[in-house]
Amino acid sequence: MFSDREYLPFMTKNICATLDLNKSIRTFQLNVTKLLDFANIPELDGKNLKEREEEIRVQALILAGQWALLHETKKRHTSLKRVSN
Repeated sequence: MFSDREYLPFMTKNICATLDLNKSIRTFQLNVTKLLDFANIPELDGKNLKEREEEIRVQALILAGQWALLHETKKRHTSLKRVSN
């Protein structure tokens, strides 16, 4: 479906982790809302739509990664609490 070259820019992008899911959701909403605003686009074509779609997908993957980090951190914290009790 996609060649390795197409994914390379996303795989090398450094993303700061946050332990605040609300902040992650706000960032996602802000970024995606900008991408969904078509008012300032002089010409809407297939290439432009594809680029926006890909960036929305990247933003969704970042949010999913943030959630997974928080979920795993919570699981480990809960496990450590059980062991220490």
